[in-house]
Amino acid sequence: MSRHHTFPPPERRHRVPSDRRAPIGPPTPPVIPPVIPPVIPPVIPPVIPPLPPAPPGPPVPPVPPAPPVPPIVSGPLTPPSSGTYPNEPAGFTPFAELDFSGMPAKEGNPGVLRGDWWVQEDSSTPPHLSIISDPTAPQSPPRVLSYDYTAGTNPGYSGPPGAGLRLFAGWAKGATESVGVEMRAYYESTRFKMQGPDFETQQVGVKVLGYWGVAKNNIGSLPVQMWSLFGGNGTSNVPLSSWPIHLAYEDQILGGTALYQNTNQSKLVQADTWHRFEMRATLNDIGSANGVWKWWLDGILIGDYSNLTFIDASHPSGFWGRHVDGVWGGGGGAVKSRTDHVLFDHMYLSGIPK
Repeated sequence: MSRHHTFPPPERRHRVPSDRRAPIGPPTPPVIPPVIPPVIPPVIPPVIPPLPPAPPGPPVPPVPPAPPVPPIVSGPLTPPSSGTYPNEPAGFTPFAELDFSGMPAKEGNPGVLRGDWWVQEDSSTPPHLSIISDPTAPQSPPRVLSYDYTAGTNPGYSGPPGAGLRLFAGWAKGATESVGVEMRAYYESTRFKMQGPDFETQQVGVKVLGYWGVAKNNIGSLPVQMWSLFGGNGTSNVPLSSWPIHLAYEDQILGGTALYQNTNQSKLVQADTWHRFEMRATLNDIGSANGVWKWWLDGILIGDYSNLTFIDASHPSGFWGRHVDGVWGGGGGAVKSRTDHVLFDHMYLSGIPK
């Protein structure tokens, strides 16, 4: 609050006799009172009431401990199988495997991870089977097996007349053309590609994935009692760029029996594309039609049968051999007019012994 200053009242003036007047000197300066600054009261901030406490949140989960660091192991290691096998049942044991970094041969050779394998082909330039580089291979790049289908091949054959054989085959260690360790349940994963924008396809189809053996082990037969077929158009030998995968087998009651895609009828195999074929087969009980054969393409189940008769009392052998002989179709139509190729990246076989 500012103060009001009261100045002194003016002096009273008296008449002074002239003889008593003081001599006139310099004027007396006026008395100026000092200026006192106003007193400014301190600013007191308003009192803000405290905020109410926040409601409690969910409890914070404890931080899990870090996984232990695996020990460093010195010395040579047995390499694990490349990739994973999504439809391989638990309890199956791998017994044959190729990564195609070398030609199929006995176990221990380059490219042969498990089992004993072999190649049969006539001499030709270039060879019908060869190892080439394809960096796009999905499982064990860059080396893959190139397998040709030669111009001049007649329908139902694996090469031109007089050309001889063109195949690779194998099974568990110790296998031969007509003998193999028997399995009561079998699984396979094979990576393949129909090279190029299309493939001249015989009107019935092409046995691209070859054959399997069952029922007739160790009696001089080849493992050809089960087979694959990439379907043709049914009327003519023409280049195609997509295919269904059908399977077939020698039923011990019905004879040769075709198994068509029955869970997905789409032509899922596409030209110039890497695919994974998987199959799983289980023997029937002798006297019962309860054998199982399922197959997948790129994880999609496309065939599922559970009423098959793989074996009987006269032919009781389990699954026993693998034979990739690329027969160009069934019968009918003209000879193959051009050479095409199929590439293989990785083949893995497992099962449960019989």
